[in-house]
Amino acid sequence: MQNGSVCDRIGNISLVQVDISLGKLTNGPPDADMPGFVIPVEGKPDEFVVGIKRRVVLVRWDGEDGTAEELKTLSELDKHSPDNRINDAKCDPRGRLFVGTMGHEYEPGKFHLKKGSLYRVEGDGRTTRLVDNVIKVDPNAGKLLQKVPTPALQTTSATFGGPNFDILYVTSACMNRGVEQLPPAGSTFEVTGLGVRGHPNVSFALKDNMPCGCSLNL
Repeated sequence: MQNGSVCDRIGNISLVQVDISLGKLTNGPPDADMPGFVIPVEGKPDEFVVGIKRRVVLVRWDGEDGTAEELKTLSELDKHSPDNRINDAKCDPRGRLFVGTMGHEYEPGKFHLKKGSLYRVEGDGRTTRLVDNVIKVDPNAGKLLQKVPTPALQTTSATFGGPNFDILYVTSACMNRGVEQLPPAGSTFEVTGLGVRGHPNVSFALKDNMPCGCSLNL
């Protein structure tokens, strides 16, 4: 299941795509246990924040080989629900990380409902639990301007990329939830011709004075 794509500041779709079902990071730091997201750290091209099960960790990876070093745990989420996992995350324009969690997935595509939360993780590791369960957002008038169909039922995430940030990359899953999801389900799609541009993805603003934990290999 492809998820959590993030494009770098020159619009390349590289470094940042996770496959939760296979437990690996695509075009990024090597395999980790149940990765939910990977996001570059601002000003440090060889460092990334990664969601691993319920932990937000800082890793160092030079992009050249198959090893990454776990530098520290920035935050551990949902301590009250140890079977939960991180699902996805994005940074806001200030470089703060907003992380969503979800309930235990006891079968592919089947998970305990109303167990997840939304957190804000800041550069010094300070973590705030914002919302429990599901939120419903109605920005401005809440008017639907356009609907873009994809050849996959289970879309998972989206991000703008390309040289001009006018290509929308959409990830999808291919989980069998009673109906087999055939190719191209599970693929990443490019959506063009939308007539709008996105913004460069924001890297995580890590504060250098944050105390470092033990260094471990992923």
